[in-house]
Amino acid sequence: MKKAFCNEFYKGRHAYVWAIPLAFICITILWQVFCNQNLKSEELAYGYTYLLYQFPVMNSLMMPLMIAVLASRLCDMEIKGDTIKQLYTLQSRKAFYDSKFFHEAFFLLLFVIGECAIICLCGTIYHYTDNLNMIAFGQFGAVTFVVGLVILMLQHFLSLTFTNQIIPLIIGLAGSFLGLFAMFLPHTVSRWIIYSYFAEFQTAKMSWDSNTREIWFTPLSFPHLKFVLLIILGVVLFIISQKIFAKKEV
Repeated sequence: MKKAFCNEFYKGRHAYVWAIPLAFICITILWQVFCNQNLKSEELAYGYTYLLYQFPVMNSLMMPLMIAVLASRLCDMEIKGDTIKQLYTLQSRKAFYDSKFFHEAFFLLLFVIGECAIICLCGTIYHYTDNLNMIAFGQFGAVTFVVGLVILMLQHFLSLTFTNQIIPLIIGLAGSFLGLFAMFLPHTVSRWIIYSYFAEFQTAKMSWDSNTREIWFTPLSFPHLKFVLLIILGVVLFIISQKIFAKKEV
């Protein structure tokens, strides 16, 4: 498995896959530069809290598309070159499926680390006066990575199933809009939409008084049981998709 994982990096050395998460990180940086201009003292007082509220909303829009592009780019190498049959003579289908997935997950992890670094840098550069809640910060990082992995499982399976990569990309694009609009739907509906789970685990709730134009945040308890169930769901989906792919005709 380790050798197969290393081989994926070797095969993709000229694919410039790193540019995909880097591009979305750059978009995030530009967005924060725009949002953090001319902050008032009262806004600096909840700077970190606002970022931990804002980033899950941004991820609901950006990450499904980024994950779709990432999975499509890495899976398209074998599909476009029609080399899957040859690869199966060197490694099992399970090893191919797993190594390709963990290769994609590596770049997803880099993106999550990049987002966490942006939050820390914003606080340092713009001098937020509130303290960064390390528990909420850790929960944000864990949720972003786990929800991203579950979506990656879907996109990974679709990218290896369809010869035409337009279909997985369209599904990823639709997931981005669905994740954003799901936040405006009743909770009984949005809870069934995995793309909305970035915001589903937000650590704070924002309230706004239209008369005084005052914004304040209320801490939210972390749904540990729901998070554990999400991890279990991800493992089950991975096993099922792996078995379906192993039986697929090539």
